[in-house]
Amino acid sequence: MQSEKSLSQLNPGFKFKQFSICSSGLCFPVTTDSVLLGAWAEIGASAQILDIGTGSGLLAIMLAQRSDQSSVIDAVETDPLAVKVAEANVKNSAWTAKIKVQHSSIQNFVPNERYDVIICNPPYFDEKVYSPSASKNKQRHQTSLDFNELSLVCDLFLQQKGSIFVVVPFNKEPQLSSSFLSKSIYCVKMTKVYHNKHSEPSIALLKYGRSLASIELHHLILYDEQGKRSHDYHHLVKDFYL
Repeated sequence: MQSEKSLSQLNPGFKFKQFSICSSGLCFPVTTDSVLLGAWAEIGASAQILDIGTGSGLLAIMLAQRSDQSSVIDAVETDPLAVKVAEANVKNSAWTAKIKVQHSSIQNFVPNERYDVIICNPPYFDEKVYSPSASKNKQRHQTSLDFNELSLVCDLFLQQKGSIFVVVPFNKEPQLSSSFLSKSIYCVKMTKVYHNKHSEPSIALLKYGRSLASIELHHLILYDEQGKRSHDYHHLVKDFYL
């Protein structure tokens, strides 16, 4: 009953070019970092895709738009309300047949086969400062999935030639990369994201794989000198934003 009541109180949605995302105040809203990750990740002709912690379903739907028709996407989410929200968003999209929302913790999830692509916008804060809301704690603190667990799951689920795409605060990148390195999974591409050209990097868009290679390093500045979204930003998200 609580889930049905919460679903009836969804916000009207964030409109993209080919789909809309509705969300609840109790679960994951549309954020710039998720949009950047969904647009930045290299999908190609991937057949099997895993979205860890799908929240409202945003990343799963973005990858469904970008991937070929034969691709299959498992969108795994442990929060029951978020599952309902993601299911509603997927149902209202053009890619219902490609996406399956799975109500499970990723630690207990059993896939049918290994994945070509794994994508995740993980919980951000491991400091022991908790919100009164348990749902917000799951979003903001590493109480449900820490980096060591994420690296373990990815090692179990990733194809030999597969790729992992993650976005984290820039200062968390060494910790995440160290966790993956313990599984012989290497950072092969990094885009440092800056608010403007005078700021320090705020987040890192990261690609990991099983083959050791030199890191391909890029930079993305979100705002120009006039405070407007930069050309590079618009180019990256042009297939999604109106």
